[in-house]
Amino acid sequence: SNHISLKQGCPQCNKGSGKGGYSHAYFQHNPDEQTRSGILYAAVISNGTEKSIKIGITAKTTQQRFDRGEYKTMNIQILHERHMPLYEAFCMEQDIIERLQPHRFFTNAQFSGHTECFRICDDVNSVISEVFINMPSTIR
Repeated sequence: SNHISLKQGCPQCNKGSGKGGYSHAYFQHNPDEQTRSGILYAAVISNGTEKSIKIGITAKTTQQRFDRGEYKTMNIQILHERHMPLYEAFCMEQDIIERLQPHRFFTNAQFSGHTECFRICDDVNSVISEVFINMPSTIR
């Protein structure tokens, strides 16, 4: 259904072009989605003994994003969120994820967005501060 209805391309074509449900191909095939209102966020996710920072985007509110059954047993604390066009949020998210790759945190739980989690450490906090705190006020 993603291939045909959402025009996201086949899994092989979409491979490596983004994390989660969005990709460059998705935005190329759905140009009206590029300017849709979006949110880039950083959140601390605690799941039992595991604790990590998740970077993500949503076209909903962050509360709606985490208001799913799979998150009901987790403690979610939104650290930062910035409202901007969805495609811009996607590009920034991909940049942050690339920069934080050495700090990937592999969760035991498989939940939507588990591939976008990182260890809580000074390097990760520094990148998050650089992106969210130093972000120009026009897109905060």
